[in-house]
Amino acid sequence: MSLSKLSRSFLKATALLCALVLIVSVVALFILQTGWFEEQVRRRIVAAVQEASGGSVELGNFSYNWQTLTATFERFVIHGTEPPSGSPLFRASRIKVGLRILSVFERRVAVSSIVVEQPDIYILVRTDGSTNIPTPDLRQRNPHKVIQELLNLKLRHCEIRHGTLKANLQQIPLDMRADDTSLLLTYYRRGPAYVAKVVARQFYVNSEAFQPVAMSASLQARLEKDKLTLESASFRS
Repeated sequence: MSLSKLSRSFLKATALLCALVLIVSVVALFILQTGWFEEQVRRRIVAAVQEASGGSVELGNFSYNWQTLTATFERFVIHGTEPPSGSPLFRASRIKVGLRILSVFERRVAVSSIVVEQPDIYILVRTDGSTNIPTPDLRQRNPHKVIQELLNLKLRHCEIRHGTLKANLQQIPLDMRADDTSLLLTYYRRGPAYVAKVVARQFYVNSEAFQPVAMSASLQARLEKDKLTLESASFRS
């Protein structure tokens, strides 16, 4: 093949490739702007929270910005096994979830960042040692598996702003952020127990007791019916 013919073939292939990229981009923009996509994002996130926690979810307002790929939840509440008149297991004034598109045509998305504003976590400890933490809903999964993976996230950014953790009369402030974080949450039926493993490349804790310090962190905790055990922890400044 002559050089001129080879050049023309290359230009045709390049033009075809550019046309295909343009078509894919237009289709992607159309799908991301549709109400269908927004409703799918809302359903997937709410369903994942309900399945992983086993509690019921209340949601005030929901909005999705397709340009920034950000879902915003306002007045987000998770109810555990506490009495209807009691404080819920979890309440946040606002949660912002950043998404990334894994496949437009397969309609798959993944969570890339989470920012939780003013979360209140309330752990009710009864006289028999039981708590208001519910059992996850595993009916849609393999009922014979002893260990169930509930969450497996890799987040570029995770942040908790002006939160509190309450356990009966004790209260602990929560104000922290982490970058390049992996979160693995599993459930052991024979415990029963939740096991959470968190690894963060950069971890920051804001507290009145000391200046914010950047560090890497790795920890694993086990939550059972009547106790919380920190199985391992490593922090490096």
